[in-house]
Amino acid sequence: MKKVSHRLGDHGEQYVYLLNLAALRKLARLTQRQVGELAGLSDDTISRLEQGKHGGRFRTVRRVAAALGVPPANLVDSEACGDISPAQPMSA
Repeated sequence: MKKVSHRLGDHGEQYVYLLNLAALRKLARLTQRQVGELAGLSDDTISRLEQGKHGGRFRTVRRVAAALGVPPANLVDSEACGDISPAQPMSA
């Protein structure tokens, strides 16, 4: 069963949780700061997205996906990229 976590914001905009962000970032051997710079976001925002403290708008999902070089679905769909397991974990 596919799992995509999302919610509606106060003004009807949809937010999604980037379920695979940390694993994909580590697989790409990038720090939170590097992903933030590539996506035009702060490393604090990347950290909050990874921890599930808040979801991102679709625009944010597209920017982060482009920074990682992956399709946006890979960030939000629990089955889109299968088993993600980086060889060497990287700290932020």
